[in-house]
Amino acid sequence: MWSSEQKMSSIIIYRAFSARHIPEEVEKIMVNDFLKDPRDREALLLANSSSRDMHLQQHLTDRIAIMELMNPPFNLNQSELFTKTVLNLENRKIDDARFLVFAKAVSRGALTALEKLYLHRNQIGDAGITAFALALESGALPKLESLVLSYNSIGDVGVTALATALATAVRSGALASLKKLFMDDNKIGDAGISALASACASGALDKLEDLSLYDNKIGDQGMISLSDTLGKGDLPKLEVLGIDLRIDSSSAKLQSACEARRIDV
Repeated sequence: MWSSEQKMSSIIIYRAFSARHIPEEVEKIMVNDFLKDPRDREALLLANSSSRDMHLQQHLTDRIAIMELMNPPFNLNQSELFTKTVLNLENRKIDDARFLVFAKAVSRGALTALEKLYLHRNQIGDAGITAFALALESGALPKLESLVLSYNSIGDVGVTALATALATAVRSGALASLKKLFMDDNKIGDAGISALASACASGALDKLEDLSLYDNKIGDQGMISLSDTLGKGDLPKLEVLGIDLRIDSSSAKLQSACEARRIDV
């Protein structure tokens, strides 16, 4: 049985949604979701009409973005939007356009319980990963422990954006639990690796245990950047580094740095 407060809130919400021509089935989900948060109910009941409309519009915009994850290629159920802990989106033909939808949804509060995210074997490029990085920077996916981005089309621009987000996340407390980061078989070169190393120097990825970068385009400078990072004690929890070693001085330097830290390479 709803309280008088809930009934009054629902009337206000329904009227606002009806004015925006929201489909009835979506409207019911949003009303029930809105009423779960006492802060939303209080804003509707106590605020003046102008601030109330702004609050409602923001909530509506957020929920519409989040509910996009119920559509292909994501196909989440309503109950999973805020409770799912493991999400496997392998080989869903997710390109940058679709990944922008995903990034927007998580930036608006979707998947806050997520711990493991598998995005390998898709078509995600620099534009998609940049939008995702901005979402992470704002505090999205706060419980994420494993992020798999292998077999995509991410290059230096995307990794640099991700590195910037990681460095910012150190100050905001986001991504504090990340332990596994897999980016095998992308298009990452020296510039991207150097940006990632710089982020680690600022304290990013201090819980990371497993970093995998096989089958990229990492040259001498990238190897040296990683060597220097490990030599300075960054990535303090790292146990495994997956990377293609060559028979040259830069690879030898990286291998030596890993051996000194007892990191499997």
